This record gives sequence, C-alpha cells and structure tokens, in this order.
Amino acid sequence: MGDIVDISTKSLLELLEPPAPSVEETGEVLDAASSLLDISSTDGRRLWQTLFEEEMPEVRPPEEEKKDHMARKIEIRKARNKQHAYNHRRRNAEKMRRLMSENESLRAEIAGDEMLVIDRNRPWLEDAPRKYVHTYKKKPAVTYDVSVALHVKKAYPDVHVDMIMPDDASPARLRKNDMNFLLIFDIVDSWHSKTTEARKSFVKAITEADNVFPSGYYQRLVAHKNLYYDYLRKAGIPVADFLYFSSSDYKKGGAEGVIRTLRRQMKAKKWKDFVAKLVLGQGSADFKFFPASVEDHRLAGYLEKIFKVGYPGVIFQVIIEGFADDTPEFRQFYVGSDYVYSMITDEQHEDERQPKSEGGSFPDNKQLRDARRLGEEVIKKLPPQFTVGKIALPRLLTRVDVGCCVNGKMFCSEVEYVPSLFINSVKKLKIDAELAEQAVAITREFLRLKQK
Repeated sequence: MGDIVDISTKSLLELLEPPAPSVEETGEVLDAASSLLDISSTDGRRLWQTLFEEEMPEVRPPEEEKKDHMARKIEIRKARNKQHAYNHRRRNAEKMRRLMSENESLRAEIAGDEMLVIDRNRPWLEDAPRKYVHTYKKKPAVTYDVSVALHVKKAYPDVHVDMIMPDDASPARLRKNDMNFLLIFDIVDSWHSKTTEARKSFVKAITEADNVFPSGYYQRLVAHKNLYYDYLRKAGIPVADFLYFSSSDYKKGGAEGVIRTLRRQMKAKKWKDFVAKLVLGQGSADFKFFPASVEDHRLAGYLEKIFKVGYPGVIFQVIIEGFADDTPEFRQFYVGSDYVYSMITDEQHEDERQPKSEGGSFPDNKQLRDARRLGEEVIKKLPPQFTVGKIALPRLLTRVDVGCCVNGKMFCSEVEYVPSLFINSVKKLKIDAELAEQAVAITREFLRLKQK
C-alpha cells in the first residue's frame, strides 16, 4: 500500500481584536504639568531634591520640550490610525463570521489570501471535487491547502490523500494516516473559531498524536509567543524587548500587581510607548498600542477584559521607533530550509511588495540582504519541527518576519508555521506545488526512519 499523506484544512476566517479603543483609551499627548511645589529658598530646594531626587523632572529648554511634544503627537496619531484600521477590519470580520455559519462558499471567498483560481497554470486543479470549489472574484477557486493535497494526488497516484476538516480531526482519524500535516488551521485558529470543548478536543488530538506535523512541542512553542521569543533570545537572535504576564500572574496580584511590575520594569528599561500582544492572538488581531502616558485604570480595564475572555497571557513590547512606518517589515517564506520568497510591508505602500529580483518593486538593497541573513539564521536556530528519536525531519513551511532595528540590528518579530502566504500576489512561484513535494518527502523519510 502506498504512503498516506493527510492535508488538514481550516475554517478560513481571521478574527480580529476586540474593538479598538476610543481616543481617551489610546491616550492624549499631555503637556508636562508644572510643579505643585514652589520652594524659593536654596535650603528648601536642596531638601526637596534629597527627598524626591528620583522624581525630580529634568529641566530642558522650551524648544526641545516643544519638539518632543510634537514628535509624541505624531507617534500617538499613527498608533490611533492603526487602531481605527484594525477596528474597521474587526467589524467586517464579525459581520462575515455571522454569515459564514450559513454559507460555506462565502467562507472561502472571504479568505482571499488563501484562495487559488483554477486555471491552466495548475493542471492538478482541473478535477477538483466540487465540495472544495468556491467562487472567488467570480471565478472557481480552491484554498491553497486543497491545492497542495490535489497536487500530491495527481503527482503520486500511489499516495493516498485524506483531507481532514478541523471538526473531523479525531485521534482515530489521525491514526489511520502515516503522517498528518497542519496547513492553514492550527492551535491559534481553533482558539478563535471553536467552542471551548471543541477546541480542547481538537488541540488534544493534534498535539498528542505522534504522527501530526509539526509535533505537539513545536506547535505549542510557536503558539505561545513568549516561549519562542525567549527561545530565540537565548539562541542569540535579536528580538524586541518584552515583558510577559500570565493569567496566573493576574490571579495572584490582580491588575494592580501586574501594572505595578510593568511600570517598574518599563522605568528600568526606559520604555516609552509600548504594544500588547496576546498569547494565542492572531495576526494583527489581538494587538493593541499604548502610549507611555496611558492611565493605570485604562490598563486595568484592558487586563480584566483579556483575562476574563480566557487568554493565557499577554506580552508587552516596547515600540521600535519607525518600525512598519518608516522602515519595512520583511515576511520571508521557507519550504524546508530553503528560502522561497519575501513579501514586504510598510505604511508608505498600501499593498505588499516583493523584491525586484523576485519580480517586484522593492530594491535589492543592504536592508533586504540583512533581513535575508537574519531569516536564514532564525531557520537554523529554531528547533526541529518534528523528530524521530533524535533525528530531525526536514521542515515543511516557515514564515520568518524581520523588522528594523534593535540596537542598530534587524530583529525577528514573528515566526509562523501555518502563515498566510499572500498566494495571489506570488502566482508564478507555485509554493503550493513545492509544499506538496516537501510533504511527500517528509512522509517517506518518516516511514524510513520508523522502519530502522
């Protein structure tokens, strides 16, 4: 009997963060308050300095204060605009989510980043089963995970392909296959799209099975940003400075305890504006900007909301000046350990761009080369996606996001193993076909090692 390869699919909605804050929550740029204590005598002022030395404000020229004031207003405005954009996307996503429960075709159409139009460039899609075919931009299309599966089926007639929907991913179903690959749908997606019991059942099935790729260990590592940030930092990979607070921390010390620790650490690290990223958060969803001037009761309300919902933890990171605004973010895709392509985003351009050497418009400059160099280093330092004994199997898919700059160096901002591929922007590359070939190679190596 031929090798058995399973390709798992997903429900295709990317849920966004709870509503963006109001102007008050985002924070206003406040002029420095004048001192409430006016001591004219030299002795009195010396005494005041002795007692309150740490809190004494720095005396700066008015022109510098005004310059900083304007710079802060610009940064706050940028953050506020981003929040409004996320809020708009969230409202649209919620509307679509309600409709999707009644319309499976609409579910596929929403997920444009994952859709492939059926045409002669992908002959293996010509006989796609009707239940997997949807309408995208008035044309028949399938999601890229289905394209991967159908390519395997076409190219390897001796290989059995079992396309499992998330609701059907039971231990018994998974055991029937030699290897099961997660594509598009993972732990994070299940957290956002399933009921509590269904989510627990799904996560238990895919993380405890010994034939799901990547392994349960790797799935959990990447799903919990604090874990892989810490892993990369210890491995010598630059990451933006961060502070992590778990739901247990919140239960022990409450919002007051978390905020007290956060403020103390921010002061020691000389942070200004910062951002919150939720563990098990999804994409640009669950992503919130805070100005340094944010009031404690605003933070307390935010913490209460996220932990009440059930998020396991939150990461606070300092905002890197200019990141994603004045400097681009490089999203780099790897099949196995081989670089395939990049998509580059920044606030100056509405659409993602590719490097000129890959048919795009972004210059092949030093910044691009530095990003590539760090991406390759991250791939080398990440743990294996799956091991048989002590032997690592080849990787399947990895996206490494790189930004600029921490202490003048590029830094790793994200790692994903079931990323959005921007597949409609890179039609010529056919990464779906490459993933199909890699999945078969991984399965055959897995079976060979098991037989030893």
